Amino acid sequence: MKKIFIMQIVFTLFLVLAVCFSAIGISCKLTPEGITVLTGDYTSPKLIELSVNENQTLNLVFSKEVNLRNLSIIDGETKDIVFSEDKLQIITDDNLMIDVIFQGKTECGKSYNLLGIAEDKKGSSLSFELEFSGFNENVCSLLFSEVRTEYSKGKIEFVEFLVTNSGNLAGIEFLCANGKNVLEYVFPSCEVNKGEYIVLHCRLLEETCIDEIGEDLNECKATDSCDNARDFWINNQTACIGKTDVILLKERKGGKIVDALLFAEEDKDWKAETMMQEFADLAFAGGVWQGGSEVTHAFCSKGVTTTRTISRIRFDNVEEANCPENWIVTKTSGATPGNENCTQPYVN
Repeated sequence: MKKIFIMQIVFTLFLVLAVCFSAIGISCKLTPEGITVLTGDYTSPKLIELSVNENQTLNLVFSKEVNLRNLSIIDGETKDIVFSEDKLQIITDDNLMIDVIFQGKTECGKSYNLLGIAEDKKGSSLSFELEFSGFNENVCSLLFSEVRTEYSKGKIEFVEFLVTNSGNLAGIEFLCANGKNVLEYVFPSCEVNKGEYIVLHCRLLEETCIDEIGEDLNECKATDSCDNARDFWINNQTACIGKTDVILLKERKGGKIVDALLFAEEDKDWKAETMMQEFADLAFAGGVWQGGSEVTHAFCSKGVTTTRTISRIRFDNVEEANCPENWIVTKTSGATPGNENCTQPYVN
């Protein structure tokens, strides 16, 4: 009994030390001779980024050198295995940036999941399941066209885009920095033509046919839907775009930024608890916003309401970076989702 009691004390002490040491980057193990303290980095590896670089390649970036095992790619809906481990090839130089190449092609815009285990040299491991979209080989070109930041009486926030080159929407990513959680939307597969307007409605109303979204986009109608435009909805029911905000448009998740809009009320700063400053820095550094990334370089959103939107009046300089001079706050009742933009500015 005494021996059992001593072993219980030792095991309890081991557990306590393991928890304490793990918090400061130290580990330990129980050996026949007692407890051995192991120094060094015993934190699990972290996956920093996943991007689809081409139709048969995924690029993964980790926080430390790792080896991958038990890899597979499954269908995001059915969960059936699409590519097993023997159909996947791993290529890396430093085990930080790893390419996973699969034998076969993915379907444009289709949802897939990459499953696997990443293990570092010390045996710490990370199990992961990551969603990605099938590669879009014919991505279209979009520009921000109009933004409503306000919500009232069924009129919901929206972001309008103009298609500047025909192609497919699949994988194009919209990001909004306002709020503690970044608002993100990735477009599904949909062929569009140059000159079309795309309207992304940023919240759902109860009467919106939620079950139809993604099935038949033209069957979903709500306030501001337009028969002449493509309507999409974000599965969200709360305020999402602020009068002071930064929105980005990426060619694909993890891809380059292709357009940006920085806007702010007078005498306002980028909100510290959000990603506004980081997004603004990315827009300026990526060459899609002129002047700088401070709030003083943003378009002034003074006067916006549900019927007075932020509207682009210049599309002829698409080869140049966007700038405040390309935008106005429209006159009252100047919102035109899905139609040609109003060019008459609000006058206080």
